[in-house]
Amino acid sequence: MKKIRFSFCIVFFLNLFIVSPLIAQNDTLPKDVRDKVISVFKNFQIGFYIDAYYTKTLGPKDTSNIVPFYSNSQFANQIRMNVASMWIKYNSEHARGYLAIQYGDAPMLLTNVSEQFIKYLRQANFGFKIYKGLWIDFGYMLDPVGLESSWPILNKLSTVTIGGYFEPGSILGVKLSYVFSDKLNAALYACNPYSIAYGKNTGLSIAGLLNYRPNSNVGITYTFLLGNKSEKSAEKNKYQMYNNLVIDYAPVKWFNLTTEFDFAFQGNSQPLDTSLGEGTISLYSGFIQAQFIPVKMLAFCLRGEFYYDPDAMLSPIYLRDQQFLSGLKCWGGTAGIEFKPLNDAYLRLEYRALKGNPDEAIFYGEGSSQQTLTFTTGLRF
Repeated sequence: MKKIRFSFCIVFFLNLFIVSPLIAQNDTLPKDVRDKVISVFKNFQIGFYIDAYYTKTLGPKDTSNIVPFYSNSQFANQIRMNVASMWIKYNSEHARGYLAIQYGDAPMLLTNVSEQFIKYLRQANFGFKIYKGLWIDFGYMLDPVGLESSWPILNKLSTVTIGGYFEPGSILGVKLSYVFSDKLNAALYACNPYSIAYGKNTGLSIAGLLNYRPNSNVGITYTFLLGNKSEKSAEKNKYQMYNNLVIDYAPVKWFNLTTEFDFAFQGNSQPLDTSLGEGTISLYSGFIQAQFIPVKMLAFCLRGEFYYDPDAMLSPIYLRDQQFLSGLKCWGGTAGIEFKPLNDAYLRLEYRALKGNPDEAIFYGEGSSQQTLTFTTGLRF
């Protein structure tokens, strides 16, 4: 409703400052011409989103003040801006487009170093309807894998799990999507990923999405990304298959439960235990999250998470027991409270604790555990 009112205001002022003077100069301007001008602008929507945060580390700490494995709210002990964004949407019966630009800490940190030119661009894509329910889209778009976003407003908890941190990022390519019914839709992508976890190479990746909602209380989404992760000069191809499953359940208005599980494997790779020989390596991650809404403007959320990447498919490599190498193995929990004075405005306070193996210094090279307090506040309009 707010977007409809905002679009109406745009049409009103355009009509006031553009169309009206034309009518004043020429009273014989045909009504169908005026209606056509107005109808074009009715298909546009403009929006803004701003989020600010403060993160307090409870230990360990580092002079860089960057909290490890945080997709947003990552600078500690400073009042910072996660994101400031503006977007323009176009939707008509046969065409659509989306352009979103962004600035702030989150887009800068999550962009691959070799692709920094794209950090201020969140989305830039357009599409056409081929047939009823069948669309084709081109350009830079969000990847389908995973539920969490670096934009806190799109999450029930502002901070993102470690699994979400290492999931594929935005993609550049083409998408073919089809809506079978109000319960089932699917999409297929041909793309190159752009993110810290998936450095862009010359290989083309394939991604897919299948979303099924048997009823209004249950949703099931499966996504995947398949591609060659080898560099161009590598002797062997290392095809990687990343799978993601999300199930959400909301039996009543005041309670909802969400669980996510990721499973990835990669061939022609050398495990860190070199005695095993070259073969297939794998990683697992996931979380379970419950949200309680006792009153309209207040919500509580609890989340448990784990990340298990023993052969460092995506994570850094750590020294264990001063002699063995290991990828990231970590688990943790987050508790948060949210106050929403408006539908698209929030204030959140979260406590998060992460812990790895006792003999691995995975946080700043000093300790195996990390605790933080994070305050975020944002508004979308």
